[in-house]
Amino acid sequence: MEQTSSVSYPNVLVLRYLRKTGQVAPEIAMKAHKFVNLGYQRLLTFESPTGGFNWWGNSAPGNIVLTGLGIQQFHQMSKVHSVDRGIIDRSRRWLASKQAKDGSWNKETHLHGNNMALGASKLRTTSYIVWSLLQAGDRGPAVARGIGYLKKHLNEGNDLYTLALAANALAMYGPKDKGTTRLLADLYRRRVRDTKNKSVYWPTKGSTATYSRGATAAIETTALVAMAMIHAGRYSSTVNAALGYLVQNK
Repeated sequence: MEQTSSVSYPNVLVLRYLRKTGQVAPEIAMKAHKFVNLGYQRLLTFESPTGGFNWWGNSAPGNIVLTGLGIQQFHQMSKVHSVDRGIIDRSRRWLASKQAKDGSWNKETHLHGNNMALGASKLRTTSYIVWSLLQAGDRGPAVARGIGYLKKHLNEGNDLYTLALAANALAMYGPKDKGTTRLLADLYRRRVRDTKNKSVYWPTKGSTATYSRGATAAIETTALVAMAMIHAGRYSSTVNAALGYLVQNK
């Protein structure tokens, strides 16, 4: 599934961007729609018969992190292509059935290539799942319980990448909530300034969910922090400096 996603997801996002900025020519739109449709049909084959999405499109059980990614992709895809809403709703219900009583989702245990960074902790996994559900417009009981878990366990976040994921979930759910503003203030204090290039960034220890490390992990984390601040409508000058960092490192 990761190979299909790495091709189809960027196509969807680029097509959305071109549409919103009025830059899409008819011939480009036709070609993009062709690729998006191929990606959509391929992604459908990775739904597990027992619920959720798995790596290989076989009878293996679903993977909760992959299912969160699937929800994100299908929701974004629905903005530019016809999507069966049923697949998003089935995935949402399946994820809700996997939620623990305390509102968390456990670390993923069947990971491709032993990539333990994908579901490195309950806090990281729960942040990613809640963020994915919110992107699809889900504000039901499972999301509310997940938000409650995040607020109680933010102090367990030992890396900025995980906290950036949590910030996006909290900012989408309650941009003015005290928990959101407190976390964003903490991330603001922990920014690193590049005075020479007039930019800011957030380095992170270990690996991200996509297994980025070092400089690429900093790029990914910085993008996530900037997104959370944009959702919450805070720290606009810092967001601009973070975008400058991303442009400088493209």
